[in-house]
Amino acid sequence: MELLRRRFNEDLIDTYIDYFQQGGESSGIEMTEKQKEVLERVRFADEKIRERTSSREMIARYIMGKFNVCRDTAKKDMVIAERVFSSSYPLNKNSLIEARIEFLEKQI
Repeated sequence: MELLRRRFNEDLIDTYIDYFQQGGESSGIEMTEKQKEVLERVRFADEKIRERTSSREMIARYIMGKFNVCRDTAKKDMVIAERVFSSSYPLNKNSLIEARIEFLEKQI
């Protein structure tokens, strides 16, 4: 858990979960400009994941192209999107299953 906390900034994820659970923009939770920038990327990543028309690699490329970030940042944003929106809504099992299938397909 400690590695996950350091790698994906668990505090940031907790902040986003609290933000959405308390009503989003009307929650009164103040975020820094950097947090707002990351939140915009996370929302975009969640939108692309829920479309279910692109692979994870393509979604990462969409994020990289739109926000001019590196591949690792795009992948991290996808993980944050899955964690935040799976926690604030009913568990998104389809995203977890789809990610596992893509991983296994690459291993074959």
